[in-house]
Amino acid sequence: MDLKDNNIGSHTSASIPDSPQEFEILGLKVRFKATKDETVDVNRVVDLISFEIDEIKKHSPQLDGAQIALLAALKLANDKVALEDDFRCSIERVSDLALSVRRMIDVVGDEGQDRSETIANHGSINSNSVSSSTNSILL
Repeated sequence: MDLKDNNIGSHTSASIPDSPQEFEILGLKVRFKATKDETVDVNRVVDLISFEIDEIKKHSPQLDGAQIALLAALKLANDKVALEDDFRCSIERVSDLALSVRRMIDVVGDEGQDRSETIANHGSINSNSVSSSTNSILL
């Protein structure tokens, strides 16, 4: 089940409270507060962990609280690592794309410089060289 299906994580960003908020997770009362450096809504964090706990309880009702907590932690850690890996790959793809665009710009710039020199030397542009340059840009 997707988190979006349950509106988990769809809260709007709230201001970070100065004092910890109290929540109950697996029958334990916990006090939780985001640090001043974080812009995380603690309610979203608690909603996420509660969702994972509920899913584990549904599929494995025989587990005790510690086992459920460990499985939820492993699931969330796995998701975090997967997101970091996806993010790293996305950054690499964007970087590669930016490098390709930069190379294309350099090629077009070099061709433009060559045409400028041709115009200066010969007084006109060969229409075939313009269309062939345009075709190479579109590829």
